[in-house]
Order: sequence, then structure tokens, then C-alpha cells
Amino acid sequence: MSISHTMMIHQAIHWSDVSDKSLWPMATCHEVLLWNTVPDPCKGLSPQEIFTGTRQDPSVFHKFHVWGCPVYLLDKAIVDGKKIPRFKTRSERCVHLGFSPHHSSDLPMILQTCTGSVITCFHTSYDDHFATVSFNALLPE
Repeated sequence: MSISHTMMIHQAIHWSDVSDKSLWPMATCHEVLLWNTVPDPCKGLSPQEIFTGTRQDPSVFHKFHVWGCPVYLLDKAIVDGKKIPRFKTRSERCVHLGFSPHHSSDLPMILQTCTGSVITCFHTSYDDHFATVSFNALLPE
């Protein structure tokens, strides 16, 4: 639980506009996935590898992104191969909430900040360093 708490604090520090305590279950699910996938430094094996008795492909770590980081969804018209007007925004900024437990393990859960709904989408671009959002540090008053 301390890892989930740390992930939520990290998001609140870097992007306080969208931090919300109600996202705790998503942070916990993402933390469990990380805990089961990342190898133990002492043993060199992850809990998943110990349980299944097989070694996982190291490329599995490329799918992980910082929980709560900004995600940009490509406009559906562009995905469908259509053209959009020149000055129309081509993407929507959302929040990364881990991976969907109901779909493929590679399908991310995305929180749309404008509607408040959680969706799954393939055409995404991640900002793991929070470079595209304003930094609002939580300072004591």
C-alpha cells in the first residue's frame, strides 16, 4: 500500500490539478501489477516468474509508464485516416491509470479529464516526466 500511496503523492506533486483520492483503487491495481512483474533484486526473479516457473521476456518493461502521468489520445478522425481542419487540436490530454484488468495486458486505462470517464485506447503518447503540465508543488500554507 505504501507504493500506491507514493504513486498518488508523486502525481499530486507534479500534476495537482487532476490528483484525486478516488483514484486509489487504480493506483493499487497498478502497484500490484508492478509488484508481480518487477524482479526482486536479491532473487533476480519476479513473483510471477516464481509462480509460473518461467522467465518473462525483458521487453515487458517497455509497456510500463508512470502512474498518473499525462497521456495524449490521438483524435479519432486521424486514427480513421481522415483529415481534420488545420487549427483543430489533434489530441486530448488525459491521465494514465495503469492497465485494464478486463482486456489485454497491454491496453491502458485512461481517465478523460473533460468527461471524467475511464476508457481504454491504443493510440496514445505518454509524458512520463510530466513536462507538458504545469508544476504546482503542494506547499504548506
